[in-house]
Amino acid sequence: MDILVAEDNRDVFMDIKRTLERSISGVKVSTWPGQGGIDSAGLVIVDLEHNASDEILSGLKTRPGVPVILLADHNGSAERLIGALDAGADDYLYKPLDKIELQERVKATLWEARQ
Repeated sequence: MDILVAEDNRDVFMDIKRTLERSISGVKVSTWPGQGGIDSAGLVIVDLEHNASDEILSGLKTRPGVPVILLADHNGSAERLIGALDAGADDYLYKPLDKIELQERVKATLWEARQ
């Protein structure tokens, strides 16, 4: 299963990639390739501060079956986070990420999407 990640910080992206590929069998984590890449996604992780987050979130409305987890800063806009959740995002995590929380939230979101 492909997990697409929209995260501008390469170190954060690599932490997400290592954590999920080691802890969830059959998962491949890739950077967000643009709207054309959504067709292969089993899950999308979007940093709300990513330069294309609004475009990504609006594009995901056309694919309601693709689960979305948001990454948010503690000092970020609560209204923006709530708006993204209202628009269809499934869950969120605050940065800095806890690796165990990340893997468990991803597993739970994938499980819920299959139900």
